[in-house]
Amino acid sequence: MNPNILQQPVTLKYLDLSRHRLRLAAPLKTATGTFEVRETIVLRAGLQLADGRIQTGFGEAAPLSGWTRETFPGIQELAREIEYPMDMRSVANLDQHLPQLTASPVLRFGIELAILDALARAAHAPFLAQEHLS
Repeated sequence: MNPNILQQPVTLKYLDLSRHRLRLAAPLKTATGTFEVRETIVLRAGLQLADGRIQTGFGEAAPLSGWTRETFPGIQELAREIEYPMDMRSVANLDQHLPQLTASPVLRFGIELAILDALARAAHAPFLAQEHLS
């Protein structure tokens, strides 16, 4: 992805969350227990780009009991506290625009992923270079 894309000003117009339960193909056994389903929150971010276009991007926030301190209700509550629209000088400064996300790295990852996905879609560019996919 072109690094300049991260420096353009954008406006976060909205962030929608939807919770999903996914059955794993095989149980995942860990020291904290066995998991047969994986719960996740899919985030849909709407960005207004500098040229006025609105672009949607998707991310995921998936806390895992016993591995992260975050909970689904906590993530949902923190996401509800974000005020829209939010003007950002650049995505590279995400922590300055959303300092409350330091308490929730799982949600921060999901929001950043959704924003980066929207920017990549707007640029008609792959999110990852092919060499990272092999």
